[in-house]
Amino acid sequence: MTSPDAAKAAEAPNAIATVKAAAKAKRWEKIRANKAALLLAENLAASGNKDKAREACNLLINANQEEDDSYVREAAERIIAGL
Repeated sequence: MTSPDAAKAAEAPNAIATVKAAAKAKRWEKIRANKAALLLAENLAASGNKDKAREACNLLINANQEEDDSYVREAAERIIAGL
């Protein structure tokens, strides 16, 4: 469940699974998984599930500590700021 299409199903169980998949992925798969996880977090926030959106964003921030992943951390932080 790491495609952007999967992220459209803004359900809390999908959030954690998608974020964990993003953390384990490499290269292009990691980019796509992070994109799906961020979209899912946005959808969770928009649907009122702010706690799960915050949890997903915090997991993304913690899983993307490399310098090259700063864009993921920044996007997750913007989602949290909008909650």
